[in-house]
Amino acid sequence: MKSNFNFRPNHIILAGCVGFILTLGAFWDYSRNQKSLELFSRTSEGISTCWSRISQTFTALMIKEVQSPYLNRGFMAISDECFGEVVKDSSDLKKFMGKNFETFPSLISDVNWFHEDVLKVHGPMMSGKNIVPADKVLERYTKIESLKLKATDDLEMVVRNLRTISGHDKIIIGAGLFFIVLSISMLGLTTFYQHNFRTNLENEALNLLSSGQAKTGALIDTIVIKGLRFNGLKVTEQIFRDYHENILEILSAKQILQEKNSDLKSKDVTPERIEKVIEVQEQEVQLSKSSLKEILVSIENLHSESDLQIADFRDAIVEVEGDACAQLFNSAITKLKEKRIGQKRIMLANQIHSDRVIVNFYLAGSTFHSSELEFFEHDSKGVFESLDMNLMVLKELALESNVKLGIENKMDKNGKISGLSLKLIFKRVSKDKSKLVNVVKGKKKDLSKSLVVSH
Repeated sequence: MKSNFNFRPNHIILAGCVGFILTLGAFWDYSRNQKSLELFSRTSEGISTCWSRISQTFTALMIKEVQSPYLNRGFMAISDECFGEVVKDSSDLKKFMGKNFETFPSLISDVNWFHEDVLKVHGPMMSGKNIVPADKVLERYTKIESLKLKATDDLEMVVRNLRTISGHDKIIIGAGLFFIVLSISMLGLTTFYQHNFRTNLENEALNLLSSGQAKTGALIDTIVIKGLRFNGLKVTEQIFRDYHENILEILSAKQILQEKNSDLKSKDVTPERIEKVIEVQEQEVQLSKSSLKEILVSIENLHSESDLQIADFRDAIVEVEGDACAQLFNSAITKLKEKRIGQKRIMLANQIHSDRVIVNFYLAGSTFHSSELEFFEHDSKGVFESLDMNLMVLKELALESNVKLGIENKMDKNGKISGLSLKLIFKRVSKDKSKLVNVVKGKKKDLSKSLVVSH
């Protein structure tokens, strides 16, 4: 029941909220720009209307149509007010046009002066007196035409910019709606997956109950850890794992004692005889040993200083043959170098206890994948053949050398993953056995049991 669907509901909801905010903001800006576009469209139409009135007055004067209504004072007064009405609501015009808005006051002023010049020419024409030259009228008309063209071009430029911005707003609205729809879909899929996972986990637990395996520690451990991991309770998962492993070790020790007592009762063997045989045998047994400091020196020769950073590393004698220990170190470093991001170095440190030595390889800024973490939680070898070879070799070397191996992702105080850690836990050789050099594999409890059976 392996999980590859790692989307979290809070992340999905956050993406949906971002999409909603983008859509809302872009829609508000789009609506405001549409209103401005309508205003500029009306302004442009108003300028065209006012300009046509001025052109009619100018044409009537140039062809000397004295009785034309376009030369009437009332008509020209309305033309004077026309441009003023066009720019009456000028707040948005000033905002978008900036300094170019100054064209409109100049245009209104020149229109007034144009009509004054027209009246000076039209009056004598009506009375039949000497006709006043219309040069000033023509000059004023030409200037008004230039100002009108400039105002129209400035308006068109603002309209083009607003339409471009509106196009961008439409794209953002589309992207926001896409995020919203995608978030809703992903939330539905996540809810379905969570329900399906919980159902399968409950069915697996129910199968254990029905098959009478509800008291099998390893199976219970797997189900509980899956449930804790699924809910993101990493610290709780680690606490349970450590506690459960301790319980299993205690139960295993009790079982061995019970088997030993049973063998003692079934055979003609006394405890004194067993202890004597073990004592004699231990004098003949020679354990393999190696110095961690010597191993570290050989490893430093294989890898550059840019790869390794030796922190607090003290020497200790461990119950592992030298070549095997060096292979373990080298395999661990090779695996972590694959996971390295940038130029960060692998930190080596160790902790020495009375009966064991813990060697820690730490790499900041990198993480183990869920499949790699799960690989070390199973003893079965055939299920994970698709994993990289370095990981499989490392685990096989640790099993053959009777070294405990563990990997985990380290978290900082904020609950975020800060890096990955790989630990090798060696058995430490006590001082009275420091002279032993050869290899005999096996634990003392296994030796005791074999002696009981052989005798």
